[in-house]
Amino acid sequence: MNTEVFFRKLAGIRSHVGYLPTIGIQAVYRGAVAGLWLALAMMASGLVFSHEATAQDTSWQDQPQPKRRARPAAQAYPDEQLPDRTVAMNDDTVLSTAPLAPDNVDSPSNESPKRKKAKPAGDVGDADGGEARPTRSVPPLPRHPAPVEENMAEAEAPFASPQEGCQENDFGYTGPPLRGILANRLWFRGEALLWWLKGGETPPLLTTSPASTPQAQAGVLDSATTTILFGNDEMNTGLHAGGRMTFGIWLDQCQESGLEFSYFVLGENQQSYSNPSNPVLARPFFNVTTGSEDRVLLAYPGVATGTFSANSTENYQGAEALWRKAIVHGNDGRIDFIAGYRFQRLTDGLTIGDSVTGGTPSATIVNADEFHTRNDFNGGEIGFATQWHRNRWSLDTLLKMGIGQTNTQVFINGWTTTTTANSTPINYSNAGVLALESNSGTHASEQFSVMPEIGLTLGYDLTPRLKASVGYTLLYWTNVARPGDQIDLNVDPRQFAPPTQESRPQFVLHTSDFWAQGVNLGLDYRF
Repeated sequence: MNTEVFFRKLAGIRSHVGYLPTIGIQAVYRGAVAGLWLALAMMASGLVFSHEATAQDTSWQDQPQPKRRARPAAQAYPDEQLPDRTVAMNDDTVLSTAPLAPDNVDSPSNESPKRKKAKPAGDVGDADGGEARPTRSVPPLPRHPAPVEENMAEAEAPFASPQEGCQENDFGYTGPPLRGILANRLWFRGEALLWWLKGGETPPLLTTSPASTPQAQAGVLDSATTTILFGNDEMNTGLHAGGRMTFGIWLDQCQESGLEFSYFVLGENQQSYSNPSNPVLARPFFNVTTGSEDRVLLAYPGVATGTFSANSTENYQGAEALWRKAIVHGNDGRIDFIAGYRFQRLTDGLTIGDSVTGGTPSATIVNADEFHTRNDFNGGEIGFATQWHRNRWSLDTLLKMGIGQTNTQVFINGWTTTTTANSTPINYSNAGVLALESNSGTHASEQFSVMPEIGLTLGYDLTPRLKASVGYTLLYWTNVARPGDQIDLNVDPRQFAPPTQESRPQFVLHTSDFWAQGVNLGLDYRF
């Protein structure tokens, strides 16, 4: 095959009349060889020119140089402007030479008129063409002078400013496991909570008397022989276990401003009571029709047998969304201003039940009363958080104040079931013993509340980014409704089954203060 045709086909280039005009293979070869020789020639010429230039540059060293007079060691100053000189010796000793008095300066004004000095070469003469002013003598400088700054740097104190650039947090968390804009900006904290809550007050709900007590006086509160078995005390005062999660992000590399979100919940706490064995059991109340203490007799020897039970539940949870702004931020500590939104919810329940069997013909009556409350706090929050850090240890303090509104709901309900021999049970709604037609239902209200909180946490760095902590928290909440406070012992017994509409008991919202305190065990990780 023709070599030129082969290269034309290999290139795949055509014109409108076929293949383009061909270029001979020999011409291409000759052009390549000529270009290679040209490149080598340029490189050789560059080396030659460079060598000649170097030889020319160094040739001046072989030629004799004219002698020059050295300049004076010190610069001449006017008599009225004599500067201070501050130098440092090799042993860091500062030598300061104060300005010399005019009488001690070696200047023409202090010399005898007959004394004249030769004008050194290089000095500048007077403006009127007179003799140049001679240089004044200067004390010899140290062999190796070291400049001393005017303001010596002081050792950094706690809460000093962070290093310039803010490339990493100097609180013991170093290294960049996250890259980009998220490096040293995220943190997460998980805590186990062991808290105690203020229990809810309850009135006397179950009484007993000796078996020899007359039936008319058995279980009555104003009787000298009556003993309160349940009530007249706080419920749910035990330990509550739960957890809290906190997530935060800094909005800038220097960690001056950030956002924080947290949520906590305590597991439901229950307290139960039952007393089926006493020979005398009664549920006390104040009879508004007779104006005296009274009771519903549950058990009495030879008359009736009965049981009593009560169950109390409690739940507590909350959430926060906060903005943090550093007021003071240094290598050993910081103080942050905190502002944001806070939500808290406390739910309580109290259920009271009894069963009585007796009478002629024999019948069984089962009563139940339910009192439930829910309190929701919504409000703003401001405060301060501080942190002090030393080596691996850290100490955090927290002071916050929430101001807002508590929305309260109270639910009251009661019922009675009566069963006789060979008969169908009869149910009565809104007809318990303390939850009757006059006070049953759902009642809502709103109250102004404040919620201060203080905290103290001690931390230890397990790794540069993982910290273990133990702390204490105290939280206070005003105007909270609890179930036991909503019980009215003033009862009109005509509302007992079958129910009738009477005025007592009645619902009147009663609130009290609530607190929560306990220990926090946590792990804190900085990304």
